[in-house]
Amino acid sequence: MIARVKGTILETFPKTTDIIAQLPFVSAQDGVFKVFGKGTPVIYINNRRVQDLKELDRLMPSEIKSIKVNTMPGAKYDATVSAVIQIITARAQGEGLGGTLYVGSKRSERWSTEEFASLNYRHKVWDLFGSVYWIQKRQQIDMKSGQQLSVVDTVHGVGYREEEELKSNRITAVGGINYNPNEKISAGVQYVSNHASWKNNMFNDISHIVNDNMSMTQQLASSDSPDYDHNINTYFSGNLGGNLSLDVNLDWVKGHETDKMYSWFPNDVSEDVSTVSNRRYGYYASKGVLTYASKYVNLEGGAEYAYTDMTQTYDIDNTTLGINNSNDVTRQNRWALFVSAKSQFGHWGFGAGIRYEDIDFNYYKNEAWNKEQSKKLYDGQIYWLQHILYLPTGAKV
Repeated sequence: MIARVKGTILETFPKTTDIIAQLPFVSAQDGVFKVFGKGTPVIYINNRRVQDLKELDRLMPSEIKSIKVNTMPGAKYDATVSAVIQIITARAQGEGLGGTLYVGSKRSERWSTEEFASLNYRHKVWDLFGSVYWIQKRQQIDMKSGQQLSVVDTVHGVGYREEEELKSNRITAVGGINYNPNEKISAGVQYVSNHASWKNNMFNDISHIVNDNMSMTQQLASSDSPDYDHNINTYFSGNLGGNLSLDVNLDWVKGHETDKMYSWFPNDVSEDVSTVSNRRYGYYASKGVLTYASKYVNLEGGAEYAYTDMTQTYDIDNTTLGINNSNDVTRQNRWALFVSAKSQFGHWGFGAGIRYEDIDFNYYKNEAWNKEQSKKLYDGQIYWLQHILYLPTGAKV
């Protein structure tokens, strides 16, 4: 299903996410998209996969040519991908300096704001761009509840009260350059830096009354969760002459997340606890697709490779609670080959494809390799093999 955006009322929407939420088969809730009967889709801007949905907020509706919703992605994507939403941008017109400024605010007990500013400079076949996105969310929760239960001669009363205050700040900086010599060729590189912090202060108490005798449990907690990541993407999309075209994408991501939490009980200091969780990750991926398109058939073939390296540590200062410190590492190499064919005859379309994947996954528990949770190659034999045949009905064999 293809929805035209350029030149329609959809172009006047304030955000790209608002457009996607209006598409047939698509629903949106709390910033998460679902395709009916297919689950969470993978989203692409042109031929580049969106790693962070916040990237959609940096794309203005006036820049979009069309949006495709594909519920039968085919062998081009791995088996976990059941739906794809592809955003096609319009080729920028004119030369010189241009920009966009967006400011928004909303209130629900507390004010939350978001600001977006971008600049780009186009000269002949070159397009230099940069943007900054800043969002501040504030949330306050006040909740009270009570229950009463009478059992024979005993009356039990339970009261619960919670006060919670959440603050989050996120700033994203983007910069890059595009090369567009004509309608058939485009290439470029983009750098994205994200930095976010999330803070939460919570107080709750539970009162228990039995025949006018009251006991109370109070808990106070605070958490601080800063994180950052860096992302570099390089792409090439172009016609190689005749009916052949090539799409290549390279992605590199590196990030660090920290979650600090402190919880204490005024009535029982023995249960006070402070924890620190760290997550460091690195990701590299590449994908190339060669396409032959004619009037009668569309043939695609390609390969992709991805490497993931993640370290997670957990430290707790009160080991009497039965929770131990940990230091775990996961590393994964994944590659795939695929080929598919599609043909259209009037209102009928036919397609078939096959995909081969190989995954080498290693898990280290407290820096020691864990054989049971690792999946590896032995003596050149592949431990996991997947062949998918996409029939005209969309069934998988």
